[in-house]
Amino acid sequence: MFMVINRRRSLNMSKYYAVKSGIRPGVYTSWKECEKHVKGFSGATYKSFSSLEEAERYLSKGDETLKVSQSSISESDFSNSVDIYVDGSWCQSKEQYGWGFVAVIEDDIKFTQHGKSSNPKYTGSKQVGGEIVAVLQGIDYAIKNGYDHVTIHYDYMGIEKWASGEWKANVPISEAYVYYMEKKVEKINLSFVKVKAHSHNKYNDMADRLAKKGAFK
Repeated sequence: MFMVINRRRSLNMSKYYAVKSGIRPGVYTSWKECEKHVKGFSGATYKSFSSLEEAERYLSKGDETLKVSQSSISESDFSNSVDIYVDGSWCQSKEQYGWGFVAVIEDDIKFTQHGKSSNPKYTGSKQVGGEIVAVLQGIDYAIKNGYDHVTIHYDYMGIEKWASGEWKANVPISEAYVYYMEKKVEKINLSFVKVKAHSHNKYNDMADRLAKKGAFK
């Protein structure tokens, strides 16, 4: 396979992006460059590193990368997996968003959590802010408890599309989401499942109630 190694690096760069499977595999020195070769590519696999040597070693040795939003991933591929159902809500009168998530393993609820925030930088995105916080909090829970894989069940498409690079992050909340997700996917394997809103999925409904509880308290 032909691979491109881009060695140009500005002084303020601190990451190298290794694309193992994409339009043009290789090492790139910015997310903007990397995105061109993974966005819209089905089955794209890539990972960020702090040094060129690590990135090149990853490509040459075939270490596994985190596969974000790939349908080929199944929980059976991992020894310790958890499902996280997330949702967000918005309270106009209080101008704050709420978030909630439910952690499930084989139809057994392991943990639930909810909260609220009124960060003025993100309130313009209303309930989307809650959706994103729920994802980040859920992943933190999975990492803290030693899971090696988490499946995020969501009903807002941006949760997956921003993470995979299919949607451009061009507002403060999505930019923050992509920034934090890049850090978290270095610690855990991640995949996504779309849940139809108001489809009476009991765990999605529970996450919805938790988010509303956070938003309106």
